[in-house]
Amino acid sequence: MVTAEGGGYHIAHGAGVPALLVTPATWFAHVRGFALPPSAYNLLLFNYEAVSASHEERASIAEQICSWVLKM
Repeated sequence: MVTAEGGGYHIAHGAGVPALLVTPATWFAHVRGFALPPSAYNLLLFNYEAVSASHEERASIAEQICSWVLKM
């Protein structure tokens, strides 16, 4: 499962399904200690401002998501 927020990540974790959490680094830093399952994370963190401003940054994230999915 690829999810852009914590809800999908919780569902995948509970079901034992591999999940990739794609989220801004600032959000993850805020919630990692209390809101996410205390297990190994599959993460793709990004800088929100850079992604908002750059097609290349968005393409890089898309490539990384595809790479993760193809490994599953």
